[in-house]
Amino acid sequence: MPSPLLELLQRRRVIVCAGAGGVGKTTIAAALALVAAQRGHRVLCLTVDPARRLADSLGLDPTCTLPQRVEEGRLVSAGLEMRGSLTALMLDTKSTFDALIERQAQSAAARHRMLENPLYRYIATSLPGTPSYMAMEKLLEVKRDGNYDRIVLDTPPTSDALEFLNAPAQLSDAIDNSTVRWLVEAFQSSRRLSFNLVARSAAAILRGMSRLTGRGFLEHVAEFVTDFNPLFGGFGERAREVARAFRSKEFAYVILSTPAPVALREARAFAEALWAQQMRVDAWIVNRVHFAARAQPSLEQIREALSEAGSSPLVGDQPSSPGPDGDHLARAVRRAFEEEALQAHLDASHLSQFSGDLLSFPEQRGIVKVVVPHFGVDVHDLKALHAVGQCLSR
Repeated sequence: MPSPLLELLQRRRVIVCAGAGGVGKTTIAAALALVAAQRGHRVLCLTVDPARRLADSLGLDPTCTLPQRVEEGRLVSAGLEMRGSLTALMLDTKSTFDALIERQAQSAAARHRMLENPLYRYIATSLPGTPSYMAMEKLLEVKRDGNYDRIVLDTPPTSDALEFLNAPAQLSDAIDNSTVRWLVEAFQSSRRLSFNLVARSAAAILRGMSRLTGRGFLEHVAEFVTDFNPLFGGFGERAREVARAFRSKEFAYVILSTPAPVALREARAFAEALWAQQMRVDAWIVNRVHFAARAQPSLEQIREALSEAGSSPLVGDQPSSPGPDGDHLARAVRRAFEEEALQAHLDASHLSQFSGDLLSFPEQRGIVKVVVPHFGVDVHDLKALHAVGQCLSR
């Protein structure tokens, strides 16, 4: 019988992974994508993580912004059987925005002016919220093309996760406001600013702005908004499409955290944000959980184990003699066991408190909870990803 998480992968086409930064979100997203591909699906793993660790894990070119399919030879070399296919795509905000302009511009001249406008270059690369909006654009694009049975989305950190829903309106508000509208009114057919065309109070404000920023900057703003204006209606339609899509039965929402209190608080905040949007959390994955050994070995047992493994403690180039110095490695191993047991106790305590808090909400009935142990090493290749996937599949 498949695990609840595998059943979720079978039922939903788009898996949205969200959580605080540093909880292993990119790794878990890649592992989920690998699990789905091994079970026969054509999978795309779309990441907006600027660290681009996904490329390292899958052996892909981190500078490429096109979809890259994981080669079958790499999978065979890792001893993995693949019934489907796995493709990864690292989102590039600027190229995605450029493609939007290419599709939506009313003329070649307008397209050229927008792409070369300094304000556009700022918006496409630095304006807060733009990466989330472009990730939404890319998600809708790949969702429509039908080349993938499953899409696993690795989102930005939790504080930005819901910008996918609100990004069209936020971007429109940032560009289309009353001050900018004054600029458009003052921007004559000669494509030069004329303060005679706006109200006296507005003209005074614009003159003050021009002294601070330079008239050339204001003209760049007015030119961009004039050319960009026909696209605003498209933002509204996209906002409605996103709202419909993100609330459909095709989408599943997976919260990721570690047992650390700050990560658990972020997970709770994201869950509350989803509930406020009349959406739900489908799964909660807790990554890097420590577990204590069932029985703590004695110092003598550790010495015997080290001796049998051919790892007797050394002092310089000679086997150590009995005593404090000779027991250095054995005592270090014992301390490691004790520290692991203490961390396991703390993890269990934090998770118990958080689980009782989160799972007590009516909205959380039926949530899938999966625990992934702390591996102790970085997950950096297909074999390690497969091991994580095995934990997710239990």
